[in-house]
Amino acid sequence: MILAFSNLTQAILFLGRLDPIKNADVFVEALELLSDDGVGFTADIYGGPTHGNEKYAQAIRNKVASPILNGHVRMHVGITHSHTPDIYRSHALYVNLTPSGSFDKTIGEAMASGLVVIVANESLRGVIADEFIALTLSEKRRSEIAKKSRVYILNEHSLPLLVQKLECVLFS
Repeated sequence: MILAFSNLTQAILFLGRLDPIKNADVFVEALELLSDDGVGFTADIYGGPTHGNEKYAQAIRNKVASPILNGHVRMHVGITHSHTPDIYRSHALYVNLTPSGSFDKTIGEAMASGLVVIVANESLRGVIADEFIALTLSEKRRSEIAKKSRVYILNEHSLPLLVQKLECVLFS
């Protein structure tokens, strides 16, 4: 999914504990796919693990340190609630992959801050557009979005296109 927001283009936020229930690993895997597809973005992950989840959090940090995400993703320690409004306002998208069954207050805070919210929580169906409930896209729709995204990148940002533009500038 490609969304553009003036000066916040592709600024993605993940804010929450680095515990398995929050699915930060899925978030990082999605960012790897965006990077593989050549989509420009920056992402910030705020949070730390609860006791007993330190290995999970370290695995997330290791993935973020990989060459494919280097320069795209920044890791931050957990922050106090009083600092979250500024964090929300500095991003365009908020991703929360906590499964259905509980309402994570950060979703409401992100919505109140004007972010586009992408969730995995089915109980928000009807509140958030179906296409922003990340795990509910049909395979057909997911394929359509991926195809459209790929066509855009190839048509607007491919290396052959860049070469053509450079040739026009340099040789005209």
